[in-house]
This record gives sequence, C-alpha cells and structure tokens, in this order.
Amino acid sequence: MNEGWIKEKIGLLKDNRRVDDVALRVTTEDQNLTRFAENRIIQNVSKKINDVYITAFNDKARGVARTQDTKDESLLRTLKRAEEIALNSPADPEFIEPLDEREVKGIQRYFGRTKDITPGEKAEEINRIKKEAKSRRMEIAGQYSNGEYFVGYANSRGHIAFHCYTNVSFSLTAMLDDSSGYASETDENIDKVDPGRVADVAFSKAILGKDPVGLKAGEYVVILEPQAVADFIPFLAWSMDRRASDEGYVYFSGRLNKKIASPKINLYSDPYCIDNPSEPFVSENGLPLEKVYWIENGILKNLHTSRYWANKKNLKPIGFPTNVILGGGKKSTAEIIKESDDALLVTRLWYIRFVNRKDLMLTGMTRDGLYRVKNGKIVTSFKNMRFNDSPIRLLDSVLELGLPKRIEGHALIPPIVAQGFKLASETLF
Repeated sequence: MNEGWIKEKIGLLKDNRRVDDVALRVTTEDQNLTRFAENRIIQNVSKKINDVYITAFNDKARGVARTQDTKDESLLRTLKRAEEIALNSPADPEFIEPLDEREVKGIQRYFGRTKDITPGEKAEEINRIKKEAKSRRMEIAGQYSNGEYFVGYANSRGHIAFHCYTNVSFSLTAMLDDSSGYASETDENIDKVDPGRVADVAFSKAILGKDPVGLKAGEYVVILEPQAVADFIPFLAWSMDRRASDEGYVYFSGRLNKKIASPKINLYSDPYCIDNPSEPFVSENGLPLEKVYWIENGILKNLHTSRYWANKKNLKPIGFPTNVILGGGKKSTAEIIKESDDALLVTRLWYIRFVNRKDLMLTGMTRDGLYRVKNGKIVTSFKNMRFNDSPIRLLDSVLELGLPKRIEGHALIPPIVAQGFKLASETLF
C-alpha cells in the first residue's frame, strides 16, 4: 500500500458513487511474531492483513462497510453495501460531513532493515539469550516482533492522508523460583533495539528480586520507572474527553485552565516529535494532528474534542493523541536511585482497572520487581503489592522527574519520584 494506491482507489469510488460523499480508510499490517517461553521458542507466525472501510455519506446519514479484499470489484461491492446502509438509514443527529482537502505533513518512520529481519535471525538471538538464561538457572519468556504498517484515509472532497512505518519490539521476562525481572525496547529502527541489552536488564532485575519479603500496606515515597508511569498514563488519556467533561462524567469536568497537577508536570502529544514520532492524523476521519499540551505547568489546558462536539460548541476539534510525552529532567533512573535516601522502586504495573472514573481512582498490582532503596542502594526486595491510587494524585505529588525513555513505541516518559503512593495489600506471588 502507498499514497498512489489510495489516490487511485478513492478516484474509483468517487466515480462510481450514488451518494453525496464517500470516504476510504485502509490499514495494512505485514508482521512476523516470535514468542518464547520456558526457555524455548513456542510460536512463530506471520500475518499480512488489509482492512478497508468504506463510508457513504448521504443527506445526514452514513453507512459503513468493511472488506479485506483490495481488488476493484470487491471495493465496488463494499461501496454498494455502504450506500445501501446510508440510503436506508435515518438522519444522524450527530452527523458531520467529511473534511475538505487540507495538508497533513508526512513523517519518516520507515526502515527497510526492520521489516526484513528474518525469523531465523530472531531465533538466533533468542537462543543466544536462552543459553545465558540457563547458565544463570533462569527461565525466560517474551516476544520478538517486527513488521511494516500503513494507514491511509481519503475522501471524495480531495482530502488525503497516509502514513507508512516499520516497528520492532522485543520484550523479555526472566524468572527465578521466587522472583522475576522485565525489560523491553520498541522502535521503528532495528538498530535502536538491542535484545541482549534488554535481557541483561531483566536478568539483573530477577536477581535483585530474590528472597522477597512482605511489605505492610501504607503510603510510600516511590521511584516509578518509566514503564510503571507509562502503565498509568493511558487511563489518564482515555478520560481526557471534552464532551464527557462538559457533560459531567469524568474527573476533568469544570477543571479546564485550573491546576490539577504539580507545576513540574508538562504532558503533551506531538506526532512530529523526533524522539517519539507517531501517526500524524486521526485514522477514522483524516483530521490532522499537531502538538497539543494537555497539562502545562500543572494546569489542564486541553481535552480531546470530536469534530461533532467542536462544531456544536464552537470549539476547535482536537484529535485523540497517537502518542504521549511527559517532560522530564536529566537524571537516569540509576542516578535517581543513587541519590535516594529511602524509597520504593517500582518496575511496572499491571492488571490495572478503574475503581472510580470520576476521581480517576485505579487499582492494580506491581509486577517484576518491587524493591526498597536505602542510601542510594537497593537493599530489599518485596512481594508484589496491590495499589489503589490515581494518576492525577500521583502527578500532583511529584518530587522529581528523570530522563525520559521511550516506552512501547508511543510514550516518552521519565521516571518519577512521588510521595504518598498507596499500597493496599500484598498479592499472592
């Protein structure tokens, strides 16, 4: 798939439509995934998927149909199904016409070597790490994926947006009898992902976690590693919706342009960030994305706003972010640990769920490493704990921000030192 293909196909649909307007959205995925567990490769699967959505717009009604067949005859059949839905549907009270033509700047995120790495090459790397794990009497599990991806949007009014990129991700959990360690790296460029480096971090974490002891429930000063902070952030982003806020359903209701976090906090998205690029438009409608500050110096500045709600309230539409960036400082996690007198170090969080959406209270568990830092050194490991806390309370209790690290290919997040992190009870593992 490329720009030429989507231009050609929207032309085909435009010439054969029976409705006012038509839009084409396409996503493609050409990926190879290798999974390993119990010190052996357990799965290697390749998939190549095309998803094509055609939307017909007619007199304030819409119809959407989907196909995975990209041949012209299939696209025309799908157009016909979408038109039949639109022509036989009542007017949509929240109908919004497709966008007129506008510029969407491209982003270079394509690296051929990332796409071309073979299952055999990945297996060699995994087997090398497996031998190291066995020599340490550890068991490893994880995955190694790479692929090429395309997302494009076009409509009969001349608006076209497209984005092609590659991605590689390696994650590993190292396990001993009573402890585990985790690390991962993700990037568009295979040269920036080092499975050996990931394994070394996971091995070290597992060793540090040996012989864990119980920890009393309570409120603690914590050093949250970038992964742990990134585990929190999506729950914040999902709730930052202008309509839900205006209608009183979420924490942010009535808080625009008010302080909600520490003045140290600057949370924003920017698809053109050189260190954390992402899709530069909303795939569902082609709305261009730009740099947006959500929280600036602790003040809530923006909420993502649909085109319908923006039109209704005379606002500027703001698309849901395709990446998230939290401004930080210059100290690495290791440097923060070295300067810490007494704190808990949290590797990551998992199984997170909402307790109360109105105050953004979440519950979940620590995973793959919970430690006590005393006088600049890790001195004790603990059994994992359940937490009950809010990302907003956390961001309002920040003592220090460290050097940002890219997490899972979409978040650029620093380690955070915060006070009052609420650990509720010990887990069973």
